[in-house]
Amino acid sequence: WSRRVQLMSSNDDNELGVADTSTEVVDPKEETLVVEAATETNTFDETRESEIAGENIDLKAKILAKLEAKKNDETDHDALIGQEIAGRFTVMKRIGEGGMGVVYKARQKNMDRDVAIKVLLAEMAANKTVEKRFYLEALAVSKLKHPNTIQIHDFGETEKGQLYIAMEFLDGSGLKDVLKEEKTMAAKRAAKVSVQILRSLREAHAKGIVHRDLKPDNVFLCSVGDEVDFVKVLDFGVAKLKEGDENNATLTKTGAIFGTPRYMSPEQSVSANVDHRSDLYAIGVMLYEMLTGRAPFEAEMPLSLLIMHVQDPVPM
Repeated sequence: WSRRVQLMSSNDDNELGVADTSTEVVDPKEETLVVEAATETNTFDETRESEIAGENIDLKAKILAKLEAKKNDETDHDALIGQEIAGRFTVMKRIGEGGMGVVYKARQKNMDRDVAIKVLLAEMAANKTVEKRFYLEALAVSKLKHPNTIQIHDFGETEKGQLYIAMEFLDGSGLKDVLKEEKTMAAKRAAKVSVQILRSLREAHAKGIVHRDLKPDNVFLCSVGDEVDFVKVLDFGVAKLKEGDENNATLTKTGAIFGTPRYMSPEQSVSANVDHRSDLYAIGVMLYEMLTGRAPFEAEMPLSLLIMHVQDPVPM
């Protein structure tokens, strides 16, 4: 396990360089985990007290700079409210935020409909990996037309050069929030939700797209006409695409791990090759959680969860 670990936001791959300043307690077991293959081995012999002090000063300066950048970025994004994007979308209000992007409710003038617009954070624009992951989400979902998959209306840049994705606006609740409030679901309701997730993924898998981060955070329950609990599968930001050149179709590196520990398949946990079966495993974990009110494996540390998925039998 000579790895470098980053915990990323469940919604938008939040790459945490410093402690999160939000008041909500983050559960690391539900965070998207990225473990990159180690490129070098560090050894530790002796470190003088003065060197440690110097490193602490540098760390403090980095933290303060990060917080200041976040504050300025929030100010910049508040300035988008009331503005037009691409001459078609009038930004109405902020409805969500993750480490990679801010989500707004907007009005598409020429279609007279509400949309959700995700705008890449300015501080992330210089990160080519994040930028590519943002683009990858738009590319993956643009290939999918199933009613149970979030639909993208547009992708481009704002007048200030910020990347954005315009998606259908959903009115309802995330599966995570539903489970937090209700704890469990009746078997018939849980089966209905699971079948719709499978329908969404059936199209994605047929087109060579593996989601790789299915979890309650990325499943949205809304009402469509008289039908309740209509599922929308969200966030293909870490999806794996199989195209002409597979090396360029995914951000996965050899020895890298993508996913959320609580819902990761054994092959994901050991950075083995991942295909559509990993998504099916994640759906099985969610179904278990919907029926019992808990995930099949629980542990304090993400690494412990990964090991449990690989070694432990499913509890009855």
